[in-house]
Amino acid sequence: MLLSKKLQNGNILYYVKGEDGLSVYENRHMRWMAFGDVLQSVIRKHKPHQLTLPHQWAMTMPLLTLTPKTVVEFGLGAGNQLLFTQSLAPNIHHKVIEANGSVLEAAVEYFPVSKLRENLIHIDAKAWIDEQSSLKDDWYIFDIYHKTKFADNSYNDLLENVIARLPDSSILTINFPETTEKEIKFWLLKLIAKQSHVAEFYSVPHYKNHIIHLMPRNPGKTIKLESALPKQKLKYWQSFQRQFGLKVG
Repeated sequence: MLLSKKLQNGNILYYVKGEDGLSVYENRHMRWMAFGDVLQSVIRKHKPHQLTLPHQWAMTMPLLTLTPKTVVEFGLGAGNQLLFTQSLAPNIHHKVIEANGSVLEAAVEYFPVSKLRENLIHIDAKAWIDEQSSLKDDWYIFDIYHKTKFADNSYNDLLENVIARLPDSSILTINFPETTEKEIKFWLLKLIAKQSHVAEFYSVPHYKNHIIHLMPRNPGKTIKLESALPKQKLKYWQSFQRQFGLKVG
């Protein structure tokens, strides 16, 4: 998503010249990470565990009804999802796979994930998946920033591999930040084909993000069939689900 006017003026803290143009800025209340003019992550400086962008609410929808024991997230950014889950339920073992060394460096230096360094793994997502004899974790979050390149199918190949290897009892969440209607239909057909799961689709209001969850019909034994969300906050997630959620298979 493009930087809003509120976030276009800030003090620069970090910049890496290159294809992605990774930068970190801050103002009085916020600190954010961007690739060029594309906003990647934003945190509130005084409450960094709070979700700040609408697509993050959509991405945490599985927590409305389930509580996983283990989470593997592909793509770190500033660590919003990690900070949220660890604040919500510290007993959830949440590790993040990140290939970009500059992203890791910036996140650890300028965002509170420095306190959770043991949760961060510096490795390419494909390499990490190839190392696993099988995927055994409760919840996989696919949130990898990528630029579409001519004749480069690595992103699609990686996602197809994750979908194919996903256990029948595990959750998969995918963030499609800028995807065409044709591409969304392509992925939905692939996801609906997994009879072991139900697909849930969210179109994020006022943003280009689309979020798809594959929810297991029979969750694994380590997934609690209850929400870890505070009761006073459940109504916000329930309202978001009613307004923007759709079960498609």
